[in-house]
Amino acid sequence: MIVVLAGAGASFAVDPDRYPTTAQYLERLPNEIKDERLFKLAIEYLESQGSLVAPARLDIEVVAMALDRLIEASTAIAGNEGFAQWLYRDTRWHRAVLEQFQKFSMEPLTRILQAVQRDADNLRSGIDRHVHKLYGQVPPLHSLEHTWIPFLKGLLDANKAPVELFTTNYDVVIEQAIDNRFPIATGRQDGVFRTLNTALWTEGISELPGVRGLLTKLHGSIDWSREDGEIYLGAPGYRGSHDRHAIIYPGFKGGDLSAPFDQFHRYFETCVAKATTLVIIGYAWRDPHINAILKGRRHPKASIIVLNPEKEFKAALSPLVCHHLSRGFCEESVSECLELAGASKDWSASSEL
Repeated sequence: MIVVLAGAGASFAVDPDRYPTTAQYLERLPNEIKDERLFKLAIEYLESQGSLVAPARLDIEVVAMALDRLIEASTAIAGNEGFAQWLYRDTRWHRAVLEQFQKFSMEPLTRILQAVQRDADNLRSGIDRHVHKLYGQVPPLHSLEHTWIPFLKGLLDANKAPVELFTTNYDVVIEQAIDNRFPIATGRQDGVFRTLNTALWTEGISELPGVRGLLTKLHGSIDWSREDGEIYLGAPGYRGSHDRHAIIYPGFKGGDLSAPFDQFHRYFETCVAKATTLVIIGYAWRDPHINAILKGRRHPKASIIVLNPEKEFKAALSPLVCHHLSRGFCEESVSECLELAGASKDWSASSEL
């Protein structure tokens, strides 16, 4: 089995303007968002933190996480439900414990926190709306002619083994490359409304004739929405609430995931354990759960090929030993990667797996 994991750098290589990385995305935000006072304060706060001084670490997901924490903190006091809200309202805490503050009122602070919560919610919605608009673009076919199309064709032609595709990206770049060209399932099923057949990630693809692999979007997709336990496929536009989308955004993800993302990650773990070759394209090595699977579940004889022009990420690879192609995802590195992947297939039928 060949396992391919694609990160933001894989889509950026296809079209930097359409699919910027999360760090570059900050510069792509419209001025009405960047000029918001709360946005500027979030940037100022993050830059003041020692662990986020390096510009490469400051990206849109870090900003969104900071805003989410602010919303949670404001809601904890200024919301309408919960013990904290009940306790602080009408000075219950002060009357019971701090007699000297009997006349103190939380009302002014509550109003301030409610305003902060409202502004943070509006700012997050603005960012989400722009994320969906930008990453929802379908790439023109010609932009894939030197990357995904020859890469997938080469892998499938040179190997009889299954080719399992995984991505942390929300865009539909890989779906466009696969579209009726390659025997790789995406889980999309037709009906009155198109839905995602999540059973494939537990039951497998053996019942799909001629299919050689499955595309798994570990963090969801820009065109997935939730309704009554189903995932519907449709337009990529923002639906007014993050909860209506089947997408994990923002932040560096973990192992405690809700359905169907828990299924996706278990499937990823299973495939990594079986893989004879791991190809990792443009992945930033910032998701601790995925990193742990790559380092802890891979077969000791698996060949690892990393396509990434950056050099700083190498520390995150330890103790993995790999072929590092520092040219990124391009025609030259695709050719070199296919040569390495072809050479590594010799033991794919070994009973050691």
